[in-house]
Order: sequence, then C-alpha cells, then structure tokens
Amino acid sequence: MAPDRTKWPVLVRKIKELGRDFKGCSSEEIRSIKASTLIMMGDRDGVRPEHAVEMFRMIANARLAIFPGEDHFVLFTSPVKLLGTLMPFLDAPTSEPKKEERK
Repeated sequence: MAPDRTKWPVLVRKIKELGRDFKGCSSEEIRSIKASTLIMMGDRDGVRPEHAVEMFRMIANARLAIFPGEDHFVLFTSPVKLLGTLMPFLDAPTSEPKKEERK
C-alpha cells in the first residue's frame, strides 16, 4: 500500500533515530500547543495516568481519555471502545472553547 516500498528502510532508520535521539518536549513547548488535542491511553499503559493528566492540564485545548483495563494496544484489542472516543473528537468543530471558558 505504500507509494514506494523501496523507502521502507528509510522509514525504519528514521524511527530508530527518533527513539534514540528524541529528548522530549519542555513544559513550555507543551503549553504552547494551541490545536485541539486528544490524549488517549489505557490505565495499564507503560505511561502513568498521572503523566497524561499532567499533559492534559498543560494543553489549553486538550481532552483526556483513559481507558480502564486497557494497555498501549487498545487500538487493536478494543477498537470499538477507542473509536467511540476518537471519532467524535475528530468530527468536532475546531473552534472549541479553552478549558478556562468551559463550564
């Protein structure tokens, strides 16, 4: 399905480099995100739920979904559950009020 299958080694190399070289984002960079953002994870994921909550609080226009009993592979193990959260987010208008304007 890839437009050019010969580029697969290039993709693999770039993914390895990203995993090796990425040092994360600063709190200031996270806070600067203005786009509507959906943070999703399972409560049995490799990332602590507290970390996701912290990111949610830093991004002004964020939504947070934590799936009970799920891990990092919720997309594959419970796609209906995940899509039930993802699709309304993707279908929502882009000009949503910021957290401080929500009631």
